[in-house]
Amino acid sequence: MKTKSTIQSDYPNVNEAIVAFQTVQSKYDDTGAYDTEPDTQFQMILADAIESKPLRIEGWAIFDDHPQYEAASKALDNAARTAYNEVYSKLNRLRSRDTKDAFIKAVKGYCWRVY
Repeated sequence: MKTKSTIQSDYPNVNEAIVAFQTVQSKYDDTGAYDTEPDTQFQMILADAIESKPLRIEGWAIFDDHPQYEAASKALDNAARTAYNEVYSKLNRLRSRDTKDAFIKAVKGYCWRVY
């Protein structure tokens, strides 16, 4: 019997969306996209998805004087929106309480800055 569910092994589409966000963070690391603040904001967005709250992207606290600020902000917005939509839709496709609880627990495990 499986006792622990993880995003990486059990929810590949959600994992792919998270990895895509992390790829954007890495690409725009010079803007501060891989700092604590953007990472926390992303985790809060995923937390909103599992709590069935509307998507709220409130900025990324990246370096607004950096030449790639606009591009980084747009890319982070798009990647976060995709991840939110993937988590939200996955949650709503799950039917049993047990599978929903396992999914929520896995997402909360990823969102360690929030929970």
